[in-house]
Order: sequence, then structure tokens, then C-alpha cells
Amino acid sequence: DKLKLIVSAAEIITPGPGGVITQALIAEAWALCETESDMNDFYADERVPLIKSKANWKTSLGSALNSEALREKLDEESVKKLDENGAEINTIGSLMKSKGNISEGLSYDEYLMLMIMSLNDNVRLLRIMDIIQINMKYRYYRDFNMTEYFIGVRFSINANGRSYDFEDSYK
Repeated sequence: DKLKLIVSAAEIITPGPGGVITQALIAEAWALCETESDMNDFYADERVPLIKSKANWKTSLGSALNSEALREKLDEESVKKLDENGAEINTIGSLMKSKGNISEGLSYDEYLMLMIMSLNDNVRLLRIMDIIQINMKYRYYRDFNMTEYFIGVRFSINANGRSYDFEDSYK
């Protein structure tokens, strides 16, 4: 449905072969508006769906068409047609607008955890080491370099009468 709206709006704004470029610009502007809406939800400690559907899309075509991001990229003639036909395009868009459902989805912390868990173990370890090095360098010791301390990990856990040993060297 959203693709049909984008194609219709682009044909009104830029008829002919140039409409394909306008379609891409509208889609980009609309995605930006939706992303900003999702970020505002994160800042308000609300949940955001992992996969967008018609039921949880919150922004309208009108918000994309009125955005500066789109207007800056269109030529003068296209902006003029957008202004002339804006009411008609918004009417088409409002007929297909859906209501958002914020109660579904993940919180910001859950999104971060999902991204962290999807990393390879070695990449995750290296990212943690980067953070340690940055914190040490800028808070305590300017000449701190993790490669001088980066040797490995060794620990033992005793649980339920059993002993578990772990050792891994990194150099």
C-alpha cells in the first residue's frame, strides 16, 4: 500500500521518467520520518517493532512530503507541483493511514542486546576491549595501550560440587 502511495505521489509531482527518482526521494524521506518517530519512542522509553507492518507504521505520507529532506532534493518545478497538489496527495494518503501500536516491539536496551548478541564472539570481545582502552586512555592513563595488557582470561567456577575451569590466551 505504501509503495502504491509513493508511486502515485511521484507521478503527480514529477510525471514521466523522472518520477522514478522522485519515488526514491519520497521513500527516503518517509523512512527518515518513521525513523525519527521511532527514535523519539526510544527516548520516551517506549517499544519499537523489530519489523514494521501496516499496523505499527506511525507516520503519514504527508509528513514525508512536507519534510525539508524531500523538498531540498526536488527541483523547483517538482516542488511547485507538490505545493499545488499537496492537498490531493494528502487526501489519498490519509485514506490508507494506519494506527500505530507502540506496545509491541523491543525497547532500546533490547535492540542493543540483540545487536551485541548477533556479533561473532571475537568481534564482541574486541569491541569490549576498544571500550576499555578508550576509557582508560581518556580517563586515567594517556599512554595506555590494550595490546600491552591483552593476554587472556583464566577463571574457575565451583558450582554444585563441580569445578569448571576456563582458560583462553589472546596473544
